[in-house]
Amino acid sequence: MPPAPITPQAAADERELVIRAQRYEPEALEEIYDTYFDAVYRAIFARVGDHTVAEAVTGQAFLTALEILPKYHRRPGGLHPWLQYLAARELRAHGWRPTPGRHPVHEADELRGALAELTPDQQEVLTMRFLVGMPVEAVAAGTGRRRGQVRALQHRALQALLRLMAARDAA
Repeated sequence: MPPAPITPQAAADERELVIRAQRYEPEALEEIYDTYFDAVYRAIFARVGDHTVAEAVTGQAFLTALEILPKYHRRPGGLHPWLQYLAARELRAHGWRPTPGRHPVHEADELRGALAELTPDQQEVLTMRFLVGMPVEAVAAGTGRRRGQVRALQHRALQALLRLMAARDAA
């Protein structure tokens, strides 16, 4: 389950957590890892369908976060969209694309295959919105887009996904 939406109190708590993490306090780093790892991992696994790759990408995203944490400035949505962004960037950096047909459940294969045909930006937005459950504002913050851009990209991605799934059903 992704972390709860950011309330003013949660934002203040997260700011304090980030300040402590930027000082490399072990408890703060552990709290960030424990809070966000599963949600980031699930989002990556949903895109790639491979546990080994998802673990490696998620781990690398957290290492990257650790390296650049001193430069982190709070974004709308907080740490969660930032970590999702780092993981998605790691996937793109290595040119990784899902391979259809890697899961035993046929429907999952079909959906994953259709998702693999979407653009990386479309995959990222759909993953963040529907698999991770992030609100539009958090996706916008995590991807550097405006809310309207996220909604438009989401709409185009869903339309493309419907067309691809219909074509697969017809074949």
